[in-house]
Amino acid sequence: MSDNLSIADKLAARAKDREQALKDNGVFSGDIFPGVRSTIAVGGEEEIKLIPIDQIDEPDIPQRWHYPEEEVSAMAQALLSEGDGNALAGQLQAVIIREKDNGRYEMIEGLTRLKAFKNHHLGPVIKAVIRSGVDGRSAFRMGFKANEKRNPLTDYDKGMSFAKLIERKTYDSSAKPCCRFGSF
Repeated sequence: MSDNLSIADKLAARAKDREQALKDNGVFSGDIFPGVRSTIAVGGEEEIKLIPIDQIDEPDIPQRWHYPEEEVSAMAQALLSEGDGNALAGQLQAVIIREKDNGRYEMIEGLTRLKAFKNHHLGPVIKAVIRSGVDGRSAFRMGFKANEKRNPLTDYDKGMSFAKLIERKTYDSSAKPCCRFGSF
């Protein structure tokens, strides 16, 4: 790739190359809409599926308690930019969800992407990996750790989340979540 391209252009070109390689290897299956595939095979036993955004609920215990609209808008703009106006094509990383008992899904990782799709009407579906056998405690831990790596949580977010974990009897004392997640 040329060194004169912007980072966004380079990422978009890589995504298009990966998508074409997947098409060439026959790993797309099942149309939902014309030109949109419902399943994309990936390494291991996980696969990326297109899930209707109205079937995905926010986490039962959120890691972030305040989402500035500027962050959600910036994500929406990035998705559209990466996909040349198509947010689904611009979604380079699938969200991670788990199936709930009622047939709906709960967000584990990728809430900003989901909020961007919902709040900015970017499309009816989002790329998602469905994790099976994940309980509420594990789902929280996965989302917490992912957020800490990508964009560290504030002390307020951590405190509110840990208080909710204790209130719901996920942990029986404040020492356990703080030690478990290495905070404070």
